[in-house]
Amino acid sequence: MYKDSSEVTEELLMEAAGLKGAVSEVILKCKLLKSRTASERDLYEEPTDKFQHEVDVATEQMQADLARYQQRLEEIYEELESHGISEIQ
Repeated sequence: MYKDSSEVTEELLMEAAGLKGAVSEVILKCKLLKSRTASERDLYEEPTDKFQHEVDVATEQMQADLARYQQRLEEIYEELESHGISEIQ
């Protein structure tokens, strides 16, 4: 079934909004990790190996997620431009 330009545009905008929400979730995870790190520092002089591993894994995952979100958002913006929408907030 063929979708008209307005339907495609609406779907793309909704997807972009969802991805922006996912980015906000990563920001929140960073803040929580920062708080946990401060707490860990208060308890121990040096972070435990287990905690350091958790931080490393979480950081790698957040970086991968953000790279994936960025790539898809760039694709969405390009597609929106092809539909005549050049400015999005």
